[in-house]
Amino acid sequence: MALRPGLLSPTLAAQMASTFQWQSQGRLLLNVVTGGEDHEQRTYGDYLDKNQRYARCGEFSTSSGSCGREPARSTTRATTSG
Repeated sequence: MALRPGLLSPTLAAQMASTFQWQSQGRLLLNVVTGGEDHEQRTYGDYLDKNQRYARCGEFSTSSGSCGREPARSTTRATTSG
């Protein structure tokens, strides 16, 4: 699944990826697209330069990677005696 940061929010990307991951039984690959030439990006309304787009991709990957994660669950059970 190709994702273009700046055109899609990290939260929505994480939700979409989670759904595809579930539907494909864990067979999902993500491609975070930094973008092409500046003139191509402008057609999408993206006026950042190449370095700014790479920085945004890093932030996007970090943000979307942490969305929807549940805290680790303990595998031990609390027991009571008495």
